Amino acid sequence: MKRIYKILVSVYGFTGIYAITRYHIYGPVLWKDLPLFTLNKILIFSAIIFLVLQNIIGLTRQEKQLLQKLVLLSVASHVVLSLLVLKPYYLKNFFDGTSFTFSANISLLFGSLTAAIMLFKTPYQFATNKLIIVLWAFITLHLVAMGWHGWIHPHTWYGGMPPITLLSFLAVLMLFIKQRISK
Repeated sequence: MKRIYKILVSVYGFTGIYAITRYHIYGPVLWKDLPLFTLNKILIFSAIIFLVLQNIIGLTRQEKQLLQKLVLLSVASHVVLSLLVLKPYYLKNFFDGTSFTFSANISLLFGSLTAAIMLFKTPYQFATNKLIIVLWAFITLHLVAMGWHGWIHPHTWYGGMPPITLLSFLAVLMLFIKQRISK
């Protein structure tokens, strides 16, 4: 069980340092926004990494259960924090004047569906391969709709650091490819 704590510290440490460096040191995000905006990024980026890790490294049942609980807690927190920062001040690419852009609508739709699946299904119900594929597809659609416009313009990346949505997408893609190769 000691190993899982090293994994948790490493993942939270990496995502925390990455988000703070990208958004606060190189980016325009004010330090006052760290408790909501940046913590939201850290929590969901960590959740994606935990989801990937529990599928690619050998974990004990106890370790997997702990990661699943942290993922669910992170997803629930992400939903709440996202609702709090769902304003043009934080997410200008989501708004066209006072209404959502098409990409924002798609991102919010698939983000909501992802959260619903994760929050209302037990970990044992994820054993079905079809549900896992649907979950990963919804996560991917949420990420792509939210971030694609920033992915294709590397010159806009704060400090040259790729957006967290792109890194999360690549992690999901890596897992999908690994699962396909291992079949």
